Amino acid sequence: MMSREQYRANSPGDDDDYDDNQRRQNRNDRSASQDKINQCEERIAKNIYDTEAWTSLMSEVKAMDIEMARPYYERFVLTYPTAGKYWKQYAEAEMQVSNYDKAEAIFKRCLHSCLNVELWRSYLNYIRDIKEKQDPNQNIAQAAYEYALDHVGKDISSTEIWNEFIDYLRNQKPSLYDQNHGRLRSTFQRAIGNPMHELDRIWRDYEQFENATSKATAKQTIADNQPRFKTAWNKYKEKKNMREGLLINMLARPPCGSHKEEQQKRIWLALIEFEKRNTQRFTNEELQSRVKFIYNQALLCLYHYPEVWYDAAMYCAESNVPTAVEESMDMFERACLALPKNILINLSFADFCEVRKFNDRAKTVYEKLLESRSDSIIFIQYQKFIRRTVSFEAARDVFIRARRADCSYHMYIASAMMEYQINNNANVATKVFELGLKQFINEPIYILNYLKHLEHLNDKNNQRVVFEKVLNTLPKQRAHEIWNKYLEFEEANGDPSTIEKAQTRKDEAYSTELVEVPTNNIMDGNVTLSYDETMRPNRIGKLIDRFRFMDLWPVRPDEMELMELDHNHEAGSHWLILSACAKADKERDVAHLSNAVNHGELRTEDPRRTKLQKDTAAKLKLNKYKQQFFRPNVDQMVLLNSTMAPASLSSIDNYLPEAVIAVLKLVPAHMGMMPNVDFVMESLRVNPLPPPPQQVMPRGGGVKRPNPDDDDDDDDDDGYSGNKPPANDIYGRRRAQKLQKTQ
Repeated sequence: MMSREQYRANSPGDDDDYDDNQRRQNRNDRSASQDKINQCEERIAKNIYDTEAWTSLMSEVKAMDIEMARPYYERFVLTYPTAGKYWKQYAEAEMQVSNYDKAEAIFKRCLHSCLNVELWRSYLNYIRDIKEKQDPNQNIAQAAYEYALDHVGKDISSTEIWNEFIDYLRNQKPSLYDQNHGRLRSTFQRAIGNPMHELDRIWRDYEQFENATSKATAKQTIADNQPRFKTAWNKYKEKKNMREGLLINMLARPPCGSHKEEQQKRIWLALIEFEKRNTQRFTNEELQSRVKFIYNQALLCLYHYPEVWYDAAMYCAESNVPTAVEESMDMFERACLALPKNILINLSFADFCEVRKFNDRAKTVYEKLLESRSDSIIFIQYQKFIRRTVSFEAARDVFIRARRADCSYHMYIASAMMEYQINNNANVATKVFELGLKQFINEPIYILNYLKHLEHLNDKNNQRVVFEKVLNTLPKQRAHEIWNKYLEFEEANGDPSTIEKAQTRKDEAYSTELVEVPTNNIMDGNVTLSYDETMRPNRIGKLIDRFRFMDLWPVRPDEMELMELDHNHEAGSHWLILSACAKADKERDVAHLSNAVNHGELRTEDPRRTKLQKDTAAKLKLNKYKQQFFRPNVDQMVLLNSTMAPASLSSIDNYLPEAVIAVLKLVPAHMGMMPNVDFVMESLRVNPLPPPPQQVMPRGGGVKRPNPDDDDDDDDDDGYSGNKPPANDIYGRRRAQKLQKTQ
């Protein structure tokens, strides 16, 4: 923008025009800024954790007057309470207009929860430049530096704080020289053991300090502290490499699975494990302090990760310090404050308190969680907790409370099972199931659990009543497993006529209806698969279903497959499960065999390799073999004449290398028509070749060098034989002479 002086130089006497242009430009800037703010607000309204929109908004807020900017800052730190960069910006905005009380209040709100070095440096500047000047006799800055180093002095970027504190001690009044001299030495010695940036410069300053203090003792003191410096310097280099790509000021938001978030999580977890290894041989107290510090720093970015909170809390609990339980509970409380609606972290905190007999605190955790959300799983765990710590009557009150909160059928099942299995009250359990049936008669899982309960009680009459009530009410698309249960009931308790009637009822119900067939046990609440084809009854399928028992079947899975009984011709869902299991078993066998073949774990003669495994493995690997290996041209291969006597290996072993003979011995003997080349190659592929024979070198000599003047028949006379060295073996002669001297 053109200044007033520049405008006067170009247009003398036009000050009024300049003011008009200036006001117009300011209005345009404010309008553009407000448009940008409105766009950011629209994005934030759609997604409260839109970090890009918040960052753009805060860049506009930074240029505002503090009175206008304060509401934006408060909203931001409420959404991102661990954003040290913006806490610092907020406090400095207050200090710029001399609102020191408000700035100090901001520091008190964020310092303990945000171990951010830049934030703490801003706080130290406020103490040194403003607070201490108001009362110079209190020596407030020194205490503030000590306090800051205890909290963030372990950070790899805390070098400036250490240097500022060292300079502060050096510049103290002469009357305090002796006292500060000892404090300066201890500060230097604390600093040189901390892996951080520019540690080598601090070491050089320390050497100068010791030499200036006392040359007589400097050499020994420096030598005593040098190993700590070297170890810290080496660890600093490792940490620096590990922190490559780390985003210290990344805004913490709930994980969404992005690559950036996963990368940051991996780096932080690696740094935590690196610190736990204690490669610097710290004392137990110092080690635990450093690990807790790195956990707290990681949580600045991983604020919404319950697993990191839980690991940090359990590390505190397992630490060998008197305050371990208190520190762990404090970590859990911070986690519940950060994630008030997270079921996992809240339930783990309640369980932690219950194990240590803090039942009142555990109850408070459950109640606070139920204020945030009323999921059935929370009521179920709360009911178990009340039953363990209070009484059955109080646990029943939790069930009544859950019913009023419109819980799911799981709460009814859990309450009934508690009454039956723990309180040994089958009547109350049955009443709970009957009460839930009025509301959840269209839930197959609930019905099956009710039937299972009646089966345990051997209450056949009520089972029949439930079957009739449900099968006449439940939609056929959801009743398939109930029908199967009904058939099992009749097969176990009825006669052939009632079994036939039950089967006929099911066939009539599903003659034209689509059904849902479960892929797993429906009692566990697993998802079902829908099939588009109609279920047409088949006599053999019904017969198989009738005579099976649990996982015992009257036919083998391969026989079922040969019968071509698929879901288009089957009367019950059990065959679908068996057929799927048969196919899965076959695929698993093939995959397992292929893996074993690749790792050389199975041989051809291994009895575990059945005919099915052999055939399927060969088919599975055939294309791969064709691509990897040269194959002989078998088109012109002459068929073996079976009338000819097969040649034995002994007749040709003089013409083949030993390794080839070893391979041929592994190949199965074959007489007759053309061999299966794929099978032969498979055998060669699977069976590892024996190691090549190692030539035993004779003692004292090498191999024979051929002599053109010797005849072949005279090899035994003139050539190398036994352990006798050749005539021109100089090394052998020298060794023989040494042996003679030793004798």
